[in-house]
Amino acid sequence: MPHCHSLRSRLLTTSAATCLGLIAAAGLPAFAQPAAGEEEDAPAAPAESIALPEISVIATRTPRPTNEIGSALTVITREELQRRQTRLVSEVLREVAGVTVSRTGGVGTFTEVRIRGAESNHTLVLINGIEANDPASGRLFDFGNLLASDVERIEVLRGPQSALYGSDAIGGVINIVTRQGEGPISGAARVEGGSFGTVSANGRVAGGDEDYAFSGSVDLFRTEGINLSDFGGEEDGHRNVTLNFTGRINPLDVLQIDVAGRYTDAFVENDPQDFMTGRTLDSPVDESDTQQAYGLARATLTLFDGMWEQSAGITVTDTRNDFVSDFGNAFSEGTLANISYQSDVYLETPELLDAEHVLTFLVEREETNYSNEFQQGRETEDFGYVGQYQLSLLDRIFLSGSVRHDDFDTFEDFTTYRVTASVEPFDTGTRLHGSYGTGVQRPTPTEQFGFFPGSFIGNPDLQPEQSRGWDIGIEQTLLGGRIVADVTYFRNVVEDEINGFVFDPDSQLFTAVNREGESESDGIEIALTAVDLIDGLDLQGSYSYTHATQPFSDVDGSDGVFRERRRPLHSASVNANYRFLDDRANLNVGLIYNGERTDLRFTSPAFQEVELGSYTLLNIAGSYDLSENVEIFGRVENVLDQDYEEVFDFNAPGIGAFVGLRIRM
Repeated sequence: MPHCHSLRSRLLTTSAATCLGLIAAAGLPAFAQPAAGEEEDAPAAPAESIALPEISVIATRTPRPTNEIGSALTVITREELQRRQTRLVSEVLREVAGVTVSRTGGVGTFTEVRIRGAESNHTLVLINGIEANDPASGRLFDFGNLLASDVERIEVLRGPQSALYGSDAIGGVINIVTRQGEGPISGAARVEGGSFGTVSANGRVAGGDEDYAFSGSVDLFRTEGINLSDFGGEEDGHRNVTLNFTGRINPLDVLQIDVAGRYTDAFVENDPQDFMTGRTLDSPVDESDTQQAYGLARATLTLFDGMWEQSAGITVTDTRNDFVSDFGNAFSEGTLANISYQSDVYLETPELLDAEHVLTFLVEREETNYSNEFQQGRETEDFGYVGQYQLSLLDRIFLSGSVRHDDFDTFEDFTTYRVTASVEPFDTGTRLHGSYGTGVQRPTPTEQFGFFPGSFIGNPDLQPEQSRGWDIGIEQTLLGGRIVADVTYFRNVVEDEINGFVFDPDSQLFTAVNREGESESDGIEIALTAVDLIDGLDLQGSYSYTHATQPFSDVDGSDGVFRERRRPLHSASVNANYRFLDDRANLNVGLIYNGERTDLRFTSPAFQEVELGSYTLLNIAGSYDLSENVEIFGRVENVLDQDYEEVFDFNAPGIGAFVGLRIRM
């Protein structure tokens, strides 16, 4: 099994499971797995397990202690997901500083995640190292179909990351790592039912040792849903079947081969909007069916006692979306294939300020194929070249610099860069961190080639969006690490931002255009983690102030700016978790607040701006271990029965109760 590297004793003392899981977070060849001897689907671990993980990969594509990372990073562990009884990844992302979630109604409907006020297609999503952004639907990721049952770890990296990850990463990167087996072959199952005619089940089998590991799971989710429209009484349901597999073999001590696969088949009923009134209509016809398939194969060779690590692999994302509505039928399908090679060299020069160095080189080729009703086989081929240097001095100063050159086939080549710093000046638990980076976002196939004949036409003259952004923050650790508080200020600017829904008076159709001027966002992110404030009690909290604007030009020639839609100025969350009865019982209480936002009322040909009110969601979850292998659990969502909208004129679920049983074998 290739080790992370032999550079620092603290990395060597980190468990192999942690190291492997974090390597997977950057798309490298290993996958998350529990520590040796840890039981699959074990009850929520003691308090110390929810402290910020020691090692992360996503920020530099190499394993680094989190105190050395200059970028703003949030990590969510499996224990946190279990305690909250999270069923959709998007639900826990609501509690992350700087992140905004908007869902078009009930469970399974279209769900966008935005980081620091950026657009949803400015967030790169990785699942086990596979780029999951939909090549068939605007290069964004619909979180409505992403179930959380088999997730081991979620990392949210904020700020422009194009220097490492290329296009789609102007706002940041969200990485999801699923679980891997360890130890004797074992299994687990969960069943659950509750409000809105909801039934879900999950089963998994996993096992492994130092020579191999595997994990396979199946998730079934079904709900009759709610009526998304204020009219009529027809409920809009959702079905989701997700299969997930990861595997590893180590034919040699220095060679590791990893594979991963994930498949989702999701069906959701929607309600359309009337373009004359902007209101949502009650329709039993409007529905969509989505198939998503992801695959990875990668080999890693580690030489010279971990000083040189090389990996080569291929990932494939294949999606198809079918739409049926009163306005007609449509489909889109796309394939994204990425072939990459990465080389990492680890060096030490202890005689020179106790310096440590990491040199990284990456080359990748990405090919995209896109089709819809009237655009068949549209292809793009891009090459990316990355160089990165990381330097640590005196075990207190940690610097990194990276540069990437993208060779686009249909646009001019583009070069992006990023620098970060993390400094611990004194032995007081104080850490200063900051980053500056540039980004690029190529136009999506939908924007270039069009969609829905007779309604939306493409614009082949679009230019890539360009961004620059920086952040600076201070982190303070108290009580030996039991309390960690972080305050970060950020600012981002986007030029040539693409407005994807503009009415063209000549063709009387909608199209996409590059905006003149700059879109700007700035704000403050506050995060707090407190472990074992009293025996068994943990607290987490976050607050975000996000001011995001974009330019506009009126028909009379005047210019101005307006607030970006669906981004609240203020958002906050508090989560309290209490373990008692010798850790057999667990109680979790979460509070989520979203402030007022603006949205658009889609009326043709001129849209109208509307205000969406603030809302507060209270969720309560509890569990009890009947025995070592049997757990009962239950939760109540939206306890206050808030009546709210995340998207104009689409209803959200009211209060709901759910109960279930988990068995470990």
